[in-house]
Amino acid sequence: IAEKIKGLKEKFKDKGIGYDVYNWKFIQPKIKGINQESISQTALVLSEPLKLIEKLFIDGNISISDNPVALWNWRNSRIKIVDAAGNMRIMKNESNDSTDGAIALNNAMALYFKQVLDPMAPVK
Repeated sequence: IAEKIKGLKEKFKDKGIGYDVYNWKFIQPKIKGINQESISQTALVLSEPLKLIEKLFIDGNISISDNPVALWNWRNSRIKIVDAAGNMRIMKNESNDSTDGAIALNNAMALYFKQVLDPMAPVK
């Protein structure tokens, strides 16, 4: 994973990696020199980025139809409204399903919100 991340840094303009702290301690030392920002795994932080992802899918600006792993991850996911404010989270359909790709995209979008957009601005 660390080598793949290093290769992507060279290919794309490095804005950093948004990560969930769970198990990050195993990867973090191997990718020194790359901006790394922790993304809180709360609905308050992830909801607006998830709403933008949903809008991008609906508008046809994200397509995963040619990526079997992404399709599998998103098919294993459900979006759940978690509070009265309408905050959303990605949830697994079943306990043994993988949603890692969907969660990774949500974390990446949350980092984009944190660095580029107002993190609390509602998606239109």
